[in-house]
Amino acid sequence: MAKKRKGANLSQLVRDHLSKEENASPKEVAEALKSHGVTPALVSNIKYALKTKGAPSEKRGRPTGRRGRRATANGRPSSAYKHVLAAADFIKSCGDVASARAALDAAGEIASALGR
Repeated sequence: MAKKRKGANLSQLVRDHLSKEENASPKEVAEALKSHGVTPALVSNIKYALKTKGAPSEKRGRPTGRRGRRATANGRPSSAYKHVLAAADFIKSCGDVASARAALDAAGEIASALGR
């Protein structure tokens, strides 16, 4: 079991000193509290903890972004994706899917009548 340290809490001593002298460097604070055994590394850790305390944590990893258009390795949309976009534009120009199907059926009949 860990032994309980006698004397003041070092972290609290550092926090108290930093509240009095906000812009003090870790070396200066450690020098002022040398009699208690405070090191500059301890002061740095406590200053960092005070700075980040209460701040919203940033999520790690890839940032979220638009999930719509996927690009290929060369930065351009794939040809299959272009066809999907063209079909979506065609449906929009016809008004709805049923009208687009009717227009495609009519185009198919015309193509078969021409022998294509």
